Amino acid sequence: MNAIDTPDPDHADLALYVHWPFCVSKCPYCDFNSHVRDAVDQEAWRTAMLADLAY
Repeated sequence: MNAIDTPDPDHADLALYVHWPFCVSKCPYCDFNSHVRDAVDQEAWRTAMLADLAY
């Protein structure tokens, strides 16, 4: 392996999947942990998610 093939850890791509488990309806093909809820304080969940990511 030469330097061209070796990824630079300072410039490596990063992918992140963030699961938001609240849906309007449950899709028949969905295998994720999800919940159909009418009243979810999504702003509170968003704030908590961003706090976790900042940690």
